[in-house]
Amino acid sequence: MESDSTRDWEQDTAPIDRLNVANPELDTYDDLLVLEPNNSMLWYQRGLVLRRSGQIRAAIHSFDRALDLRPNFPEAAFSKLYTLVSQGYWVAYLKLAATQSSARTLQELQTLIIAFARYQLPTVIVVGLAAQFATQRASVGWSVAIMVLVIALIDATIKESHR
Repeated sequence: MESDSTRDWEQDTAPIDRLNVANPELDTYDDLLVLEPNNSMLWYQRGLVLRRSGQIRAAIHSFDRALDLRPNFPEAAFSKLYTLVSQGYWVAYLKLAATQSSARTLQELQTLIIAFARYQLPTVIVVGLAAQFATQRASVGWSVAIMVLVIALIDATIKESHR
C-alpha cells in the first residue's frame, strides 16, 4: 500500500508523464534495454533522459530499476533523490523511509552515505585538519571542514542538475 505522499507526487507528475513527444535518445535506450534488460547503467541513463524531458514518474521508475539491479549504485540513488527534491517531493521520500517501504529507501540513503564517506569525507577531514594545524584552533578546523562539506554538496547538486 502506498502512502498518501507517494501518491501525491505520482498524481502531480502524471500530466507531465503523459506527453507523447518523440525522443530519439530515449528510443535508443529502450532498444538497448530490449537487448540488455539487466543493465543497470542503461536504466540509469534512461532515467536521466526521462528527467531531462520532464517525465518525472518514468525517470523515478528507471532509477528504481537501476537500483533493483545494482543496490549499491550511488549515482542512481543520488539522481533519484535529486529528482524528488528538485520536484518538491523530498518530504514524501523521507516519509516513505519511515513506512512500509523503508528497507529500500534506507538502502538508497545508506548507499549515498557510503559513497560520501568513501569519496568526499577524506578531503573534508584533511582540509579541516590542515586548517586546525595551521591556526592551532579546533574551531577553525571544524568551520573549514563544514564549509568544504557544504561546497562539496553544492558541487554535487550542480553537477546533477546538468545531467
